[in-house]
Amino acid sequence: MRSELVLLAALAGLASCQATTSDAVVVPHAGEPTSGAAPRAARRAAPADAAPEFALGASQACARIGGRVHCGPLSQSRPLSAWPPLKGIEDAVDLALADSFGCVVTARGGVLCFGDNYAGQLGAGVVAVPNDEAVPVVGVAGARRVFVGPYHACAIVEDGRVDCWGNNSSGQTGGEAEYLSDAVELNWPVRVAGVEGVTELALGRESTCALDAQGRVSCWGAPLTPGPGKAPERPGKAAKRGGSNEYQAISASSNGVFCGLRQGEVSCWGRVEELTFGRDAPAHEKPLPTAGLGRVRRLRLGLGYGCALHDRGEIVCWGQELPGEAPAAEGVDPFEPHAVAGLPPAIDVVMSQNAACAVSAGHEVYCWGDGLGEGPKGPEARPVKVLVR
Repeated sequence: MRSELVLLAALAGLASCQATTSDAVVVPHAGEPTSGAAPRAARRAAPADAAPEFALGASQACARIGGRVHCGPLSQSRPLSAWPPLKGIEDAVDLALADSFGCVVTARGGVLCFGDNYAGQLGAGVVAVPNDEAVPVVGVAGARRVFVGPYHACAIVEDGRVDCWGNNSSGQTGGEAEYLSDAVELNWPVRVAGVEGVTELALGRESTCALDAQGRVSCWGAPLTPGPGKAPERPGKAAKRGGSNEYQAISASSNGVFCGLRQGEVSCWGRVEELTFGRDAPAHEKPLPTAGLGRVRRLRLGLGYGCALHDRGEIVCWGQELPGEAPAAEGVDPFEPHAVAGLPPAIDVVMSQNAACAVSAGHEVYCWGDGLGEGPKGPEARPVKVLVR
């Protein structure tokens, strides 16, 4: 049956690369509605002297500088810009990086991806081998932004609709077929049905959530809360749950924690036990408020931890697997948000599964956690300044 699905998907793709599925799940709201988020305008090519866009992976980081993308280990002496730019990328306007692969949007609205491809996450109709040179994603046009999860990726196209590709074992791409490793060359993007006007996406290992211009959140893939005796919903066939959210931003961890930002307050759903509520807490469908964070401007999630940026530029982190120096060693409960010491006022926080970086107003980058630096290196317990440009 699985091979038949792959064959049927291949035949359908000859007619169109934009297969569709049923409506996505709508996440119920977690409080009184607030004003909706405005649509985000499409990005244009940045001048060469514009501030670089910075992304963090498990063992390297990437920077988009003047349309080119430079990737390498973080260093206090050698900037990322000193590493040769990735081949095949000349006019990037948006960058997203997972632990083992990355994607860019070009000024012409196409999407290029590079890195590992064992789950078809490059979306290029090629065999499941890594590609150091960026390859075009099949059938995606008019892309505005691109987002990546552990093993799949999605793009928002000009009409606010969503195309996804890569691993679909739980319906996280919104497709009907689960692609086998020996047939991954048949893997191409599918159009997610019932989702439009999208401004932001959050991708976990088995689920995907979308935020639209009215602040509503829709999700598809594995159910965020299976519950005792409840079977996972059929991939690509999740039913609407109803509700309205009015969120301004959303974020996801690789293993199923999702959080939304509403008027400076954070609510989380999914596998929240590792992030906020302790090891034995159940997963939740309805977003639960996260106490102690104060007014939040930006929110990012790693593997078992989260970090929030306050309006005043302070970064606070919390969770089960905090990067860097464990607060427990200082007698602090890791589930209680605590400020990261040694940072100047920040304008953004960038995270991988096991590390985090703060970006200052002067576009300086300070990082802490695992996998930083060249060669074998232990975790940085405290933030250190690294060079990007």
